Amino acid sequence: MWASRVFVRDSFLAMFPERAAEMAEKVDPGEYGLESYWLRVVSCLLFMIGLWPDIAGSGNLFLLLWHIPTSSEPWMCTKAAGDDVDGKFPSLEPAGLGPSSSKSMAAPERQKGSKRKGSSKKEDISDSGVKFAVAGMPCHWKILNFMFVLLPKVYIWILTVDAGILFLMETAGIEDMVINAVALAFILELDEVIYEAMFSDAAKNIMDDLEGWHASQDVADDHDDNDSDMWFWTKHQANRSYTIFSPRLWGLIFPYRLVSMIGVLTFFQFKYYLEHCIHLPDGSWISDDLRVPVSYQMSIRSFLGGPIPKIFSIVTSPEVAWSMPTV
Repeated sequence: MWASRVFVRDSFLAMFPERAAEMAEKVDPGEYGLESYWLRVVSCLLFMIGLWPDIAGSGNLFLLLWHIPTSSEPWMCTKAAGDDVDGKFPSLEPAGLGPSSSKSMAAPERQKGSKRKGSSKKEDISDSGVKFAVAGMPCHWKILNFMFVLLPKVYIWILTVDAGILFLMETAGIEDMVINAVALAFILELDEVIYEAMFSDAAKNIMDDLEGWHASQDVADDHDDNDSDMWFWTKHQANRSYTIFSPRLWGLIFPYRLVSMIGVLTFFQFKYYLEHCIHLPDGSWISDDLRVPVSYQMSIRSFLGGPIPKIFSIVTSPEVAWSMPTV
């Protein structure tokens, strides 16, 4: 805040140099205010924690594209004869192709004039025996999803983190810093807003009923309900064999996510200091000289290359518009 007050005072002095004596008497920027460095770090960490589920979801999407079979398999299936709707996926048949599809797809008979009160489209889909589950995907669809879904999603997340950290590091007041760290959470809700506004009701019902695919699905299918208790007991006994020197035990204890968050936060904070600050011999960092950009419009190259330090930097004029005042 002190630097902002000095900036305002110097701006008035530049505009009205003839009133320098009057401004020196009436305009007082106050004492040099120290900021809470660790509070700024905590605010940036809270912002990073809020954004981390998005990049974790991108990682799960990559694992999904990697592990699902590279073959064309139906994602919409109907219940086979004698099977439960919640049964295993291999026992399902493609919708409209199996011998029992005509029965399972048929609407249940109702008496004339009768209505199901409180029913919804989602309940109708579930009651009809239709099941949506993630299955195999051809190779060209995997490539398209990787190029046009996964990569843009990851890079948008990087741009969001870079802009958010810059915004929090540039916030002067402590109270504004905490408020901005919480206010930036609206970015996380944009995809949900678009989903609720743009998707049709049928697409929403399909997404709600879609069953996920697990990498251990083939292993889990080998154990039916009769052997599930024995299988879990065997797994429990194997887990009890851990010792303090077991690498797998330490792998379960080690906080991978927290370390990853701190590592990403450290990178973007160091990037901020590298691009906007000067390192003094005493070890402190002060603001770099402010220069006016040549153009008031940011190029698309500078925007997309923003997360990469010193790549496609904004072109500025050589004249210094403001420099850090000396105490």
